Amino acid sequence: MKSPDYKIMEKTKFIFLAFLSFSFYAQSCKKDKVEKSVIGFWTGQYSPATGSEWSWLLKEDNTIRVYIGRDTATASPKMDGTYTVTSDSTINVGYRPAGGIPVSLNNCKINAGYNRIEGRDILGTEFYVER
Repeated sequence: MKSPDYKIMEKTKFIFLAFLSFSFYAQSCKKDKVEKSVIGFWTGQYSPATGSEWSWLLKEDNTIRVYIGRDTATASPKMDGTYTVTSDSTINVGYRPAGGIPVSLNNCKINAGYNRIEGRDILGTEFYVER
């Protein structure tokens, strides 16, 4: 015959294992959340047909630095501007090349995974950037 202490220990062990199993089950069912933020460094192509590379650095204060090329240390020119996320899936970007006409990229599409932005400039030239 089992002692009362043994029965209490068995119940405690069972409750602990049930709780542990439930914890693992609940964690495995948790869906990965997509962080809806564009802040960070993005690289891609402006006019993919020609292979022109560029990079964007989107900052928390809604400013952007646009680099021609992927290597920010050697990229030239570096252009500053601003951006506005207009909804969960679009962004407007504006910057001015040194001595040039301001560039506006409006209604650029942000994909559901928040890892690609694509659009067209005012002349219809396609572009994209990715994380």
